[in-house]
Amino acid sequence: MIQFLKVIDIAVKLENLDKATRTWEKLLQVEHIPMKEEYNPDGGVRANHLPLPAGELACHAIGLMAPKDDGSAGGQVLREHIERYGESVYLLGFMVDDVHKTQQELIEKGFEFRWPEPTRYAAGIHNITKPHEGLQGLSIQIACHDKGALDRWRDGE
Repeated sequence: MIQFLKVIDIAVKLENLDKATRTWEKLLQVEHIPMKEEYNPDGGVRANHLPLPAGELACHAIGLMAPKDDGSAGGQVLREHIERYGESVYLLGFMVDDVHKTQQELIEKGFEFRWPEPTRYAAGIHNITKPHEGLQGLSIQIACHDKGALDRWRDGE
């Protein structure tokens, strides 16, 4: 069951990442948190997150995601999104109480996933749908964080 929206990720071209980051920092009056490699199992992405006001059931961040030119799967997904839709929102991430169960429910509704089973990443376990045309090419992330993961992320760990 979906609990709340946790992140909004925006696909940007690599050459626009720094400018977009500065603009969002000014708008939100926050400093960005560079995304560490272990937060993206597919690789191929350079990203910055802009933390939103803290709250247990609040959206945690706006992510600015740029594909690297290293041939990794994560970068390829972003490149394809940018080619088709331009620089725009490409992923909505939701916290769920049970990733396995939610994945099965979404499969039954016609969604396909990047990985056959939820996978571990730095904050907990998650899976991400393949881009869905019924959602204008958006992907949906479903995640369940380990205890203390949000605080560790905010602290730059």
